[in-house]
Amino acid sequence: MKPKQSIKGFTLIEVLVATLIMAIGLLGLASLQSLSLKQNNHAYYRSIAVMLAEQMANNIRANPSALSTYSDTAVIDDLNFSCINQLCSPNQMAAYDVKAWAKSIINALPVGEGAIERNGEFIEILVSWNESNVNRVVSSSDGSIQDSLKKSHKLLVKLEELLNP
Repeated sequence: MKPKQSIKGFTLIEVLVATLIMAIGLLGLASLQSLSLKQNNHAYYRSIAVMLAEQMANNIRANPSALSTYSDTAVIDDLNFSCINQLCSPNQMAAYDVKAWAKSIINALPVGEGAIERNGEFIEILVSWNESNVNRVVSSSDGSIQDSLKKSHKLLVKLEELLNP
């Protein structure tokens, strides 16, 4: 009888299975990296929105006598002056603050918008934006394409905090 020879090396099937397992793992890592970058982008926009909302809250706290001007968009749309190099009344300063804040939102966030509303004993400061990588959906009523993902940050400021610092 002949002694059995031991087989050395790998078979083709073993190599293919190992390659398949490695490819699935690498695809998972690539997906994880993509998701991580997307979430990092979301967090960046969210932190900018929080910073801008806090900035407006601080402006309102610094100028409580013009509280009603901050939410009056008719006054603000007419603005064509700057309070940087000239003295302004509290209402003019409030209008200038809102106009500058709105420009900051537009420049810092994609399709950024800001709103300030007085709601009872609260002031609502809303900053909203559209994310850059959103799913597009077709509206069934008119066939238009709309973004399905709009993010926003709302900051509530109590009036008593402003009137009694």
